[in-house]
Amino acid sequence: MTKVLLLVAHPDYENSVGNKTITIALAELPNVNVRNLADLYPDFKIDVAAEQKALLESDLIILQYPIYWYNMPPILKQWFDKVFAYGFAFGDGAKLTNKTIMASVTAGSPENSYPEGEMKRIMLPVKASAEFCKINYLEPLASYGIYSSPNQDEASKASVLASAQAHINKLITIITNYKF
Repeated sequence: MTKVLLLVAHPDYENSVGNKTITIALAELPNVNVRNLADLYPDFKIDVAAEQKALLESDLIILQYPIYWYNMPPILKQWFDKVFAYGFAFGDGAKLTNKTIMASVTAGSPENSYPEGEMKRIMLPVKASAEFCKINYLEPLASYGIYSSPNQDEASKASVLASAQAHINKLITIITNYKF
């Protein structure tokens, strides 16, 4: 069975409806190890050894995060900078070769606010990092209109939950059907 590492990188996870719903659902699946980076490292001091161990124990790495200004949250960038070190992720002794990675992202804006192909362009740093480290890259899974706010009305929250559930269903299909 595929071992999945779900790296959650949401700077306001407790107030997130979409990302929190997705994370909770995937955490219930067998062989899914959830690591919430903002909870583990509120000071941004990444435990490199612990993160590298989690990567070594996985087949599929899913990066779960919201798109903020066409980018990943800072904690995930810090994670890449520290964990994807020479001799571990690339170079002599690279240990991640042939693992698989994908970004599972949410965007608060509706899909029509992103020009065609824009999300693939936004994901280029993840793709380039994967290719450099000889990690298999799966196309990102993006869901749009998943926005949370403290003043959100019930109809809007229900819409976000429905979008999150559709996202979950797609992720489960990917996890169960992908051949590693």
